[in-house]
Amino acid sequence: MALASRLNVATIDEITTDATVEALNAALSHHGITPDRIVAVHYLDGVYVANGPGPRFRVLFWI
Repeated sequence: MALASRLNVATIDEITTDATVEALNAALSHHGITPDRIVAVHYLDGVYVANGPGPRFRVLFWI
């Protein structure tokens, strides 16, 4: 099998950040993630209990 002999593996990683555009841009810049590597940005609702995390963005990107 020609396809089985070729290992062409792409890996996806993720980061999370506060759900603001400023925090998202800062995290992307900090990790060196360019727009062409972004797979998806998901909005995650916050947990509204004492000291729970607020709304977040989850970013999936190609390594």
